[in-house]
Amino acid sequence: MGKRLQCKDTEDFRNLMNSPEGMRFVSRLVDHCGVFASSFNPDISVMSFNEGRRSVGLMIMSLLEECPDGNMKLTSAAKYRAQLYDEDEKEYENEETNVITGRPRNRRR
Repeated sequence: MGKRLQCKDTEDFRNLMNSPEGMRFVSRLVDHCGVFASSFNPDISVMSFNEGRRSVGLMIMSLLEECPDGNMKLTSAAKYRAQLYDEDEKEYENEETNVITGRPRNRRR
């Protein structure tokens, strides 16, 4: 990749990380890539796939190092996502659900 294109990519990534939506998206993407998880699998094809996905995540992490406060922004976006997930889980637990389908039951009054 040419130096000029690399500089433009870095600038674009910084702009992405300057928005809350961008931070949340990158946080989800890094999480999906399994950067902090083991890619081991007894099936070599699955493990190769996992390593390829992890490689993309590591590239994103290297871009984060070039952003001011990039890792801190990613951490705060991950905490925000975790908070939303917890709220969704609590809401789901409070719903009366059908054991078989997992869908909310029809409430009769």
